[in-house]
Amino acid sequence: YKRVTMVKLEQSPRMAIELSLADKEELALILAEEQRRRVDSPLEFMELLPIQKLFVSCKASLVLLCGGNRSGKSTPSAYKIIQSALESKKKIWVCGETFSDSVAIQQKKISELVPRQQIKYGSFDDINGYTNRKLLLKNGSLITFKSYDQGRETFQSDDIDEIWNDE
Repeated sequence: YKRVTMVKLEQSPRMAIELSLADKEELALILAEEQRRRVDSPLEFMELLPIQKLFVSCKASLVLLCGGNRSGKSTPSAYKIIQSALESKKKIWVCGETFSDSVAIQQKKISELVPRQQIKYGSFDDINGYTNRKLLLKNGSLITFKSYDQGRETFQSDDIDEIWNDE
């Protein structure tokens, strides 16, 4: 399988492409395979902006990504969390302002990027987020979703490897 870059061509009188039936069938197979791979390995197909690449590749123990609303912070943060969770068994917290914010932003981003075949426990839906606020990967990594409105007590007495604090 070779990755094929597709360019959408608008129909116009000066440009027409005729494909044979065999070519159409081959193209359909290639596109179906690419779609399957995008679902199986979404991180491999993710295209990050240059500043997002710097954030994701940073190996410092404390990394801060600042920006305004809708500036592209959540995608690289989710990418970095998933990438780290897949590398080795880790206990990770993903924390948001409110649980509804966590579902709508952080959990949704993670659900878009986590390879489905790596999930041992946890299913996502747009209303409730992940089952029991947890996502367990086959390698033993556990991602727990928390929100600040749960209160200080829920953040005590636990040993974690990484945390993504939003806001």
